[in-house]
Amino acid sequence: MYSFQPLANVPVDHAGMFIICMACCMWLVICLMNSPEDFFVNFFFVVIVVAITYGVSYHWTNQEPKTFKNEKVTAELVGFEAEGFREKSGKSYVDRHYTYVIYSVNGNYVLLNSTVGMTYPKTAILYKN
Repeated sequence: MYSFQPLANVPVDHAGMFIICMACCMWLVICLMNSPEDFFVNFFFVVIVVAITYGVSYHWTNQEPKTFKNEKVTAELVGFEAEGFREKSGKSYVDRHYTYVIYSVNGNYVLLNSTVGMTYPKTAILYKN
């Protein structure tokens, strides 16, 4: 994959575990308010769910941040390529149009999305990942 800018590192995220734990806490509060006699049964189910999510989030999955190589390569501008197609949107058809810029990297062509009004250099530094 090639891009005009280097890709940033992706840190490890534990937000899913916290969302599940908050949902379990809300479930316990609702169970306590509705039927206190069934609270302990629900409590043990919630403990199992929280233990599994904790294990998945912190121990059983890779805890290293994802890093990308971001190897710099020099590319030569070849030209532009237009693409258009008709797709169904509801009961009618919609025309979609895209323009790509083509660069040559070591004899291989690389297509990148182009932006209207932007000037593309003849020689560009691309980042290979």
